[in-house]
Amino acid sequence: MDCIPQQGSTGGTPILNNKQFLYRKYLTKNEIFELVSKCDGQIFGEKSPNATNDYYKIVPHHQIVLENVRKGIKNDALTNKVMKYALHLQTNFNDLLDLPPIIIVNGGFCDGSHRLSVVHLLSEHLDKNNFRWNAFKLKVDFYVEMKNKT
Repeated sequence: MDCIPQQGSTGGTPILNNKQFLYRKYLTKNEIFELVSKCDGQIFGEKSPNATNDYYKIVPHHQIVLENVRKGIKNDALTNKVMKYALHLQTNFNDLLDLPPIIIVNGGFCDGSHRLSVVHLLSEHLDKNNFRWNAFKLKVDFYVEMKNKT
């Protein structure tokens, strides 16, 4: 359980105070990537004044982590954390069932980039000949932001 992605220094905690839970679905990583790409939201690290949503239309980190591992970069905290989780989950597949849900708010990505980065790294590099990584369906919780009444 120690190697299952948990909150830490490289992650964040979603603030769901003014959000209403809608439903849970189970989606593959590619379904999640496609879903959030339709959001008129932000790109991590690039605040857009034209976006109509505060949440992301691209899942943060998954491509950077993959590139860092392929280049052999070992001095990045995020990449090291994702690599640790990936190596654990590669041999402890059942622990995937214990992962917290990915959080989608107003159709945009809110939380779960470490988890998606792990599955992406396994499917694209570490264990790319294993079909399960692209087929595995992660828990995804959908929320809508509640409007403040003024």
